Amino acid sequence: LTYLPPPWGDCQSTVSDSDFFRVYSITACRIDCETRYLVENCNCKMVHMPGDAAFCTPEQYKECAEPALAMLTEKNSNYCVCRTPCNLTRYNKELSMVKIPSKTSARYLEKKFNKTEKYIADNILVLDVFFEALNYETIEQKKAYEVAGLLGDIGGQMGLFIGASILTILELFDYLYEVMKDRLLDFLSKEEEERSHDENVIISEGLVSRCSKLNHIKFVNDLLHGL
Repeated sequence: LTYLPPPWGDCQSTVSDSDFFRVYSITACRIDCETRYLVENCNCKMVHMPGDAAFCTPEQYKECAEPALAMLTEKNSNYCVCRTPCNLTRYNKELSMVKIPSKTSARYLEKKFNKTEKYIADNILVLDVFFEALNYETIEQKKAYEVAGLLGDIGGQMGLFIGASILTILELFDYLYEVMKDRLLDFLSKEEEERSHDENVIISEGLVSRCSKLNHIKFVNDLLHGL
């Protein structure tokens, strides 16, 4: 079992700072804590506890050690804070028993040991210790969100929004350009029409004036010929 340290998890390093245990475990942490608590409060320790302190006498156990451990468990739980180790190997245990001898093996054992079936059942024990299976399973915690993933997501979001913003700005400029272009073309076409109209008016007036002059000259000539 592999757990993550802070800030992703809340496990304790496998290197122990205890004076009694080299490798950290929840059991070792608890025993170390209870030992220090009893030595500080009762000046003794239990038989299963490590260290050089004296063992508690029956009187010390009854008057001090037992109440102290009960108080440590019930009221002073913050004194012993034992977190899960970052690396833990766990072996599952199974216990199975069978009565011997069975009816099948009774005669064989009687002949082999030259003992009665009752004696064999009361005094002979067969113990087998073995691995149930030679395979193993690894359970490992993984970081759900790392710095690289965070930066990648931020960069992707920024790229998306910046790209969208740039496209929006370009589309806005393109729209303004088209509007100004249409208005400018309309303005230029109107000026061209007005200029053409003015030129036509001037030409028309010139033609009328010329015609009047010609008519006047013709009238004078006709008048002179009549005289």
